Amino acid sequence: MKYKTYAGKPTKYQQKRKNKEISILLGIFFILVSIQIGSEIVSKTKEMAKGINIPNQTQNATTGQLEGNKAMLVIELNSHNPKAEQIVYEASFKACEKHGLATTTPDGTKPSECVKDLVAMAGVETGNYYNFEAVGDLNWGGSYGIFQINSHYHPHITREQAFDPYFSADWTLARMINKGYKENRDFAIRSHNGGMNWRTLAYLNKVNNNK
Repeated sequence: MKYKTYAGKPTKYQQKRKNKEISILLGIFFILVSIQIGSEIVSKTKEMAKGINIPNQTQNATTGQLEGNKAMLVIELNSHNPKAEQIVYEASFKACEKHGLATTTPDGTKPSECVKDLVAMAGVETGNYYNFEAVGDLNWGGSYGIFQINSHYHPHITREQAFDPYFSADWTLARMINKGYKENRDFAIRSHNGGMNWRTLAYLNKVNNNK
């Protein structure tokens, strides 16, 4: 498209119109890119959701309950992304089981405190969207995944590992156990978010309120 005058230059009006058209084209381009990225994330989430399988339980898609042979394990799904939250529940079950912690309440009807703590933490870290590829804290080296594992403080953890809900749940719980989770649960959860200060106390309160 040409905007030429007798002097070989566009007028102010023509230049303004040209800039507006360029802005519109750039806006359309970024919208299309955002839609494509969002589509890929949803597609990946669906792929992972197909493989969910909490041992000895079957998912009731209508009620969100997990039905077992002897009892009904009730899981309340309150996120913006229930399929992803189910995967986080499974990853949390496996992590707690691996580290010798209970996965259900004694009567077998509800998830244990260990499982609920991990799911609640992942919810707080992702705004209850449970986005496996969440990225934050770019000014501090970058934090990745549902548990926002920071690459500056934990350079040995790759992005791929942080984006893996099973790995990150296992790693997060193991680290909290090393911080005394079994003896002092509050301290261990605050330690995941940093030192003992007002910010980590607010983080602990958010986790408690998210359970």
